[in-house]
Amino acid sequence: MESSASSQLKTIIETLIFISGNTLETSEILEALKGVPEGPQATKKELESILDRLVNEWESRTGGIRLCRIAEGYEFRSSPELSPWVKQLNKPKPQRLSVPAVETMALIAYRQPLTRSEIESIRGVDSGGVLKSLSDRRLIKVVGRKEEAGRPLLYATTTEFLEFFGLKDLSDMPPLREFEEMIKAQAMEEEKTTDVSVTDLISSSAELEIVDEQDREALEALDASLKTLREKEKEAAAAEKPDPDLPQNSEPS
Repeated sequence: MESSASSQLKTIIETLIFISGNTLETSEILEALKGVPEGPQATKKELESILDRLVNEWESRTGGIRLCRIAEGYEFRSSPELSPWVKQLNKPKPQRLSVPAVETMALIAYRQPLTRSEIESIRGVDSGGVLKSLSDRRLIKVVGRKEEAGRPLLYATTTEFLEFFGLKDLSDMPPLREFEEMIKAQAMEEEKTTDVSVTDLISSSAELEIVDEQDREALEALDASLKTLREKEKEAAAAEKPDPDLPQNSEPS
């Protein structure tokens, strides 16, 4: 029969492995035990004996958790037969992008590669923070430097960008409408949405003149869609304003 001291020691060791959250080596367990002199102690041989018993106990259970020996340590893991459900739980969660991030992402996606100054000249606002955020999320990356004064960095989309939007490659880019819907959906989730606009995405005539001929048609279609969206924004804003010719808050007689 297991003594109370041995039972307590086994409980402590089991807890240490669980709390560690990853592989815990026997040397680390012994160090933790020594850190509490008034508590139960164990030699390396005694510790290994207790660990063997714990492994057997967890193996004999019908639950989905196992205590496994990994190299020189021990770790709690799920049973291999449960991997399909574990993978479902651990699926990557959709990333939430801010409205400025979505706008900048659309610019880079349709016009890549772009420099920071080119992005800011179109959007009209500083984009350093947005570019860093998109880079941190690995949705964009630096692909080189532009051959001009200062040799600014060029940004383009990444493989993670394709995965984020569920695309096979850049030729499978979704219609701009999907980006527009994302902008509106994101705006509705933000606390301040009244001033959201996509006007800064629309190209000027001068900008259209400097792009390659093969991109002109796509960019003109992009700008036409953005202008349409802007008009709808104005119509929606006008519809929300009360008609001054109608009585306001009239009470029934």
